[in-house]
Amino acid sequence: MKKNELMVLLDKYLIDKSEEEKQYTYIKGILIKKHGEKIYDIFNSLVNSENNEEINFEIFKNIFLTIWEEIKCTALSYTALPESATTKFLVSLACALFSEKGKTSLSLIEVIQLLMPSLIFGESPEIHTPKDWRWQSGSASKISTLSFQENCNRTTVVIKFLKTHIISDNGQYIIPLWALNSLGTEEINMLVHNYYFENDPNLPSSISDSEFKRLSTHNSLTKNLIIHYESMQNIAQDKTTLLGQLHLLYNSLFYNSKDGIGTEEIAGSGVEKAIRNFFEYYNKLQKSSPFTLDDKLTESLNKLRNCIGEYLPGERPIGPLETCMLLRKNSLHQAMLGKEVQLAGIGLRETDSKEFIEKLKIEFSTTLDKLNESIETGMIEGYDHLPLTKKLFESCNIKFTGYSFQSLVNLIKDLPEIEIEKILLGNEVHIKNWGKTIKKLENLIILFTELTPTKIETLCKHLLEYLKEYLNKAEYLYFLLTMTNEEMQKVIFKHLINKENLLINEGVEKGLLDLLLPISLLFELTWNQFSEEEKLLILGNKNNPRGNTILHSSVTYPGTLQIVLKYLTPNRMKGNSYFTLNKNLDNLIHLAAPYPESLEMIFNWLPEEEHLNAIKSINIVKNTPLHIAIKNLDSLKIILKRIPLHELKDILFLSNACNETPFGLACENNNLKIILKLFLENDRLDLLKQYNKKTGNIFLEDYAFCNSNKIPLFLNLLPKNQRLDLIKTPFEDGNTFFHIYAHNPAAINYLFEEFPVTQAFTLFTRVIQRTRDTVFHKAVNNPAALKILFDKITCEEYLKILNLSNRYSHSFVEYALKRNFDSFIYIWQRTPKEHMSELIKNIQQDFFEILFQNDQLDQKNTCQKLGEFLISEKIVLPQFIEVLNHQESSKFFELKKAINKQFGDPCDVLYNFTLNRR
Repeated sequence: MKKNELMVLLDKYLIDKSEEEKQYTYIKGILIKKHGEKIYDIFNSLVNSENNEEINFEIFKNIFLTIWEEIKCTALSYTALPESATTKFLVSLACALFSEKGKTSLSLIEVIQLLMPSLIFGESPEIHTPKDWRWQSGSASKISTLSFQENCNRTTVVIKFLKTHIISDNGQYIIPLWALNSLGTEEINMLVHNYYFENDPNLPSSISDSEFKRLSTHNSLTKNLIIHYESMQNIAQDKTTLLGQLHLLYNSLFYNSKDGIGTEEIAGSGVEKAIRNFFEYYNKLQKSSPFTLDDKLTESLNKLRNCIGEYLPGERPIGPLETCMLLRKNSLHQAMLGKEVQLAGIGLRETDSKEFIEKLKIEFSTTLDKLNESIETGMIEGYDHLPLTKKLFESCNIKFTGYSFQSLVNLIKDLPEIEIEKILLGNEVHIKNWGKTIKKLENLIILFTELTPTKIETLCKHLLEYLKEYLNKAEYLYFLLTMTNEEMQKVIFKHLINKENLLINEGVEKGLLDLLLPISLLFELTWNQFSEEEKLLILGNKNNPRGNTILHSSVTYPGTLQIVLKYLTPNRMKGNSYFTLNKNLDNLIHLAAPYPESLEMIFNWLPEEEHLNAIKSINIVKNTPLHIAIKNLDSLKIILKRIPLHELKDILFLSNACNETPFGLACENNNLKIILKLFLENDRLDLLKQYNKKTGNIFLEDYAFCNSNKIPLFLNLLPKNQRLDLIKTPFEDGNTFFHIYAHNPAAINYLFEEFPVTQAFTLFTRVIQRTRDTVFHKAVNNPAALKILFDKITCEEYLKILNLSNRYSHSFVEYALKRNFDSFIYIWQRTPKEHMSELIKNIQQDFFEILFQNDQLDQKNTCQKLGEFLISEKIVLPQFIEVLNHQESSKFFELKKAINKQFGDPCDVLYNFTLNRR
């Protein structure tokens, strides 16, 4: 080749190189730039040499060999940068060199072997497709045609070849993307190296894990293909649970993220497909077997659905920061923690699973067709994800120190473990610089969540001193553990956790074991670090301010409690029984009482002969476990079935320090029915008529007050012949059932329908001692309830009601006006106007003064409503106008104007009223 021809290629190379410098990430970009400068200098030196104008082919051949030995199997290889300026220049130069040799029938393989001399193609290269692969060579093989077609652009064809192949780990083979066609019928280990010559039995035949990884992450189509393939494999292996699918999704979020593998564009496409695959499964599962997830996991999944542009009605658009796949991955991981058992129990039925597999097969086949079409047309947008190496950095004179934290993370991501080992091994400068660059816990968490466990293992071997420095508190280790997956957690336990920081509690600070109680999987991993003897000591150690042991604290978390009890057989608890108390004198049954699952677990663990003693035991405030369990129906059932009937009454009426009994608490918490059912019908009323020391009432009255909507269920538990007397007979304070339920129309109707009442007026006007309230006063807040009561009395009796007074008002009309304006209006509409007008005019001025004061405090606006009502009905009420006229608040300004307009000057109104009174 002549020097001037090489100079033309170099000039174009300079232009292309300057345009691409901003396309790559910081570290990779520096390498590409430095490497490009070296390539330019090598060939520019040939142009400027004093030798002949013609440059010998052998010189070029040796240069290509030198370049290849430097970049082989690295991130600068031709398959890793198929469209870079440097690759295009070298390919163009190789094609031009063969043209110079005057070859009319140039083989593609000749050009490839000039660029990559170590590749093996055999003596007569051809695509080898044995029948036992069960894959027929189709259109995808055209890209691998071994001779250039006539009048083609050879540079374009070579680059097309580079874009659709990867290099084997040893740099000896070129593996085509269309090898993935075999996945339609074969396992991964059936994919072979040698697609361009007969298989050599002395060489490894199947591709390695790392080669398959590079094939599958080459571009968005190969990523989607592998997602479908792995989904089919998992489901075929009975992994059709929601937990399994969530793990697939979780792994895909990293696998396809910008900070995982590949460019942002490829990540975007791949992760979208992974999310869509999951929601196809999820939606089908919801229709097939409806289920409910907790708010945290639901929110995390909703955010992921929003990331692919799908929203439920009323959802706000997702913000740019929230679409970060690292954030979404960590959020999903956090939301799944502690729910593994529940999620593993949710899955598709067999028929639905088969349908889902068939759908995945169709999607796999469709994606494979798209991949083959892209290979044939050369429209593939991807590359061979080969690693950076220490040798590359050194050849380009790039240092391994002086990076910002995020740049350091990016560097480590791009380096394979073996290269990280080479960089750090015995190099104190590198170790110290990397260790100091991490600086703080937040960065350490990023490091552990973004890197692979094997890379963290490598870092731990050299940076352990620095990593431990940033994890000097149990809560820091807790944050790190909860932000990472199970594989990474094992690495953390292996290198960063010792038994001391698992247990040490200082003041109010918890040890790591305490912190991990809510997360059963992590707790078990931690728990297994201890010997049998150590576990016993831990369970007897009161290591927090409340005097709880790990055993006490674990009852809140059934999954964790199960782990501890599995180890802790009753025989092992001699001298350290369930009676081990905390500072509140709670035993395990006390603590487990609010948690039915834990309570059942502990009772099943305890010897049966110990059950009654445990239930009768009292803590520092004299609560039995039954006092605590009474609020939870499931817990209550668990304890009640373990109490003999002859002991039950005594236990139900044990008082605590506040004079509360389990029976009284059941009255307050609507769980009395289950207790009464355990007694004979004739004994139930006797229980209810006992006095509650806490309230001074009988339990029957307390229950009625607390459960107005449960009256039918309650009364049906009592003997039929006693129910009517019970309804009518007043309690000691004057209350009857009608007083208690007066505000509830449904309850009042039920009482009237089931228990016909004679002499309603006498019953309804019976007064409560303390307040002098009648049933009507109790019903005043509900006009519907008032109507039911008024309909049960005569007109004459009704008019008497309107004059009834109580402790708070001179008449029932006053009381209604003060308590509920709607009830006042109802009374106005029901009462003859002359009678009502007289009642209103008899209301004293001081009543309205109090009414205005209350209006200022409770914002009921009763006075405003009354003023508007008087205007609409054209009723002159001087007492009201007088008080209104003295109100200084601006809120009554408009009302004053309206009153003045309707009735004239307030002074004239008051003067005329006084004259009329005389």
